[in-house]
Amino acid sequence: MLRLGITGGLAAGKSVAARFFTDRGAYHFDADLEAKQILLESPEVHAEIAAAFGEDLISPSGTVDTALLAARSFADPALQQTLNGILHPRVIAEAQRQMAKAAVSGSAWFILDAPLLFEAGLEAYLDRTLLIVADEALRIERALARGRLTEQDIRRRMGLQMPDSEKRRRADMTIENNGSMAEFEEKLKRAYRELQGLPPA
Repeated sequence: MLRLGITGGLAAGKSVAARFFTDRGAYHFDADLEAKQILLESPEVHAEIAAAFGEDLISPSGTVDTALLAARSFADPALQQTLNGILHPRVIAEAQRQMAKAAVSGSAWFILDAPLLFEAGLEAYLDRTLLIVADEALRIERALARGRLTEQDIRRRMGLQMPDSEKRRRADMTIENNGSMAEFEEKLKRAYRELQGLPPA
């Protein structure tokens, strides 16, 4: 089983790349989705969040106010590191569990989709890493089109992520996604063949 990590900054195209592989039968682990599930469901995490970020983040029913948590954690790099320190070990443990499950099921590919792949040290558990990059102005345009964040929020979140230059240094493969969806898919097809050890089509 090939364990492939896919990463990229906000609105670079990471999720599209992950879907390309899952459409071809890969077992998919979404680290962001797993982190959100942990935030919703873990009483231990709720206690740590309350201690680090304030009791007002936890409702009387025991749920985390994720919008308020995001506002606080993304406003301060130190608080972002605190949140990552709470979530990343748990995400890694679940990724390892699902890797074992995928191997037993006979999956040929395990895709670990994570925006903070290198920041969390997840590459240590993978065979190869694929980085998706795009120009900053284009990423901001794409993120604004989603309608969930302001430009200020987008730039703040980008500023908290590892620079693409460092990610390029660490990644095994890099794909630039500055063109059309068709061009991006062609690049993904070439990467897919390369990862299988096949010659270019």
